[in-house]
Amino acid sequence: MFRRALLLRHSGRLLSSEARALTLEQAMTSSHLILSELESPQMVQAMQGAASQGDRLQKWQTANAVLIQATLRTLPQVGFSADAAGLHAYTEAFAAQARSPQPEVRSALAGVNVSKWRTLLRHAFGCDPAPPIERSAARALAIDMVDALQDEALLAEVAGSREGLGSRLSDQEHQLLVARAVVNVQAEVMAKHGFEGDAGFAQAQVCLMEHAHDAVVTASVAAATTSLYARAGINLQETFRQATGAPPRTASGMKVTASEFIAQSLVDAGVRTVYGGHGGALVPLVNAVVDHPELLWVCTRNEANASLMAAADAKLRLGLAACIATSGPGASNLVTGLLDAHLDRVPLIAITGTKPRSDLAHSEFQDIDQSRLFAAGGLSYSVTVSDPLQLVAVMRDAVATALTHHCCVHVGVPVDIQGALLSAPEHLCSANPAEMKRRVEAQIGDPDDIAGIAELLASGKEREPSSSRSA
Repeated sequence: MFRRALLLRHSGRLLSSEARALTLEQAMTSSHLILSELESPQMVQAMQGAASQGDRLQKWQTANAVLIQATLRTLPQVGFSADAAGLHAYTEAFAAQARSPQPEVRSALAGVNVSKWRTLLRHAFGCDPAPPIERSAARALAIDMVDALQDEALLAEVAGSREGLGSRLSDQEHQLLVARAVVNVQAEVMAKHGFEGDAGFAQAQVCLMEHAHDAVVTASVAAATTSLYARAGINLQETFRQATGAPPRTASGMKVTASEFIAQSLVDAGVRTVYGGHGGALVPLVNAVVDHPELLWVCTRNEANASLMAAADAKLRLGLAACIATSGPGASNLVTGLLDAHLDRVPLIAITGTKPRSDLAHSEFQDIDQSRLFAAGGLSYSVTVSDPLQLVAVMRDAVATALTHHCCVHVGVPVDIQGALLSAPEHLCSANPAEMKRRVEAQIGDPDDIAGIAELLASGKEREPSSSRSA
């Protein structure tokens, strides 16, 4: 499915920390080698077998599996390891070449990609790729897919997929059941956009992949899909790692990036949806939010909408809400919604990206003093992190302040810190956001006592002194 390509882009960064370059010659050579592998009798037989016997899901999964297998066989010939880490590194390096400022380079690589998918679609679906669609059309299709994947009836169906007879399903059967539900929903949306039948489904997926660089197209669909799988108790990233043979991530000795720490801190504090726009100073954090199986990222066209949606979220759920924004106008656009939350005394945390630390405070493009901006608006807690180690304590204090004072808080994180590995002393983690949330909830008084105090205040009577005090 389209999610497989997204996972290669989004969760793959967790599989390899080593970036590799790919020359244009290597990109073209590897593409032709992959194409040769796709046209081998073994690969063709696998695709034709799925085409004759499989349903839409099986056809698409087979096409993707064949492409991955052909790519893995080719990687050593261009200097990449034939494993999940090598696959991710190659995918990122190829994408970098495909974004070349030279039109002839982009055209050449687009041409070989079309050839790959033409081979896959002809054998698996009996069709050719559809003509490319405009970005606006791709965005409209992606947004409709997100809306469909967030349908309450679908979410309820998926959440209950392990109940009743579903409890007898194996993990693999359960994943297949959820995958089929996702594919059917996507196919219905695609049909409304003119991509009908199994062939139309495959053509639409390929059209969306051509806009994989667009955050609205990729990240929003990835977030909605990941969230849907999470409702079913399936960790999509872990499933992908197992399918590609990547080593498991263990808690012992594991280091995470600052952005991954922020995402987990939000989950620990009860946040399930993060609202916000995108931007260059926010890329690592958006990636971490999208990658987290328990977070849904709602990408908004304007950050003011994000802060207002987060404020409404906090009011309706009576819990901590979160919004994010990039530097400059991204951060300043948040102000209206943040003040709305602050004046209505609901807990909300705003996390913004800033320029790298070396570019701050000397008139760099889109560099504003965010802490002064939000403090001027009335936010009592607004901190810009200056060191990765500081982030642990800042997130702890920010969450505690928002929950205990029922207010809006702001944390600014330079983009170079967002991608930095985090390793904090144990004493700084002793009161993490989850623990702070638990402590705050434990301090909430008994409802009957609160009602009695309210009644006493309303009556205007003085409280009778206790016998112990009078004595």
